[in-house]
Amino acid sequence: MPNLHRARVVAIGTEADMLRLNRALLNNMDALEDIEDGPAPTLEDIYQQVRKTAQYEGAQDSTFLYDMITATPYGDADDNSCRYTMRKEPCGLYTACFAYEGETAFQAEDWLRLHVQCGRIPMLALRASWDFALDKGMVIISGGHIHDNWDRMAESWLWLLHQYEFGYPPEEAVERLQKLQVTLEREDFDMSISELLESCAENLEYLGDTSDITQESLVAARDARDFALLFEMIARVGETALWETEHNARWLACLESVQEAWQESGNE
Repeated sequence: MPNLHRARVVAIGTEADMLRLNRALLNNMDALEDIEDGPAPTLEDIYQQVRKTAQYEGAQDSTFLYDMITATPYGDADDNSCRYTMRKEPCGLYTACFAYEGETAFQAEDWLRLHVQCGRIPMLALRASWDFALDKGMVIISGGHIHDNWDRMAESWLWLLHQYEFGYPPEEAVERLQKLQVTLEREDFDMSISELLESCAENLEYLGDTSDITQESLVAARDARDFALLFEMIARVGETALWETEHNARWLACLESVQEAWQESGNE
């Protein structure tokens, strides 16, 4: 049975960045419809064109296609799994979040090409595979380069592959986590199941409050040329889309329930 790979990728930028991004997605499939007469299409117009093109060229449920990422991709994805959502965040920035799965491992080079094509728009990615031993965790694409981030690798795996065991009865979740515990021990991974569940909750709680990130704070960091702080804020905004923190009440309640069931079953 082929190994399943899943990924989520988010691009974070201004309205102008998003317009370039969506035009690039269409351009890479020779599907961009330029209008000679009349007003120029809005960002919403171009965004909807991406989604409609995906449904027409791929599958009814798809809202982007992997072939939109670059004209000559190394990777691929199951069209039926491809989801794309763009939204404006409270701080004024936009996030464009892509989710997909397939038999090919995450190919950061494909997204790097799109990153460069769109004027080096910052991108963050989470990737994981059914095989826990394979690459997992976050990839940062910034300034024309790919950077691996070794934080929250197991958290990324539990989120992407099992959605924190959401939707399963607690006793069934415990059985699945017991199998994961064996894997963690085999891979000499320095984290227990209880620590993993707690870390998942801490990550969501941290990312769930971005009230300190405003248009004013972003402008202040830019004007002060504090680019490290500016990127930190941009990344936090992007991660809210990657981890779907708008559903934090659901995820945190699930993690609490699973943690209780895990401990009640005599596990540590």
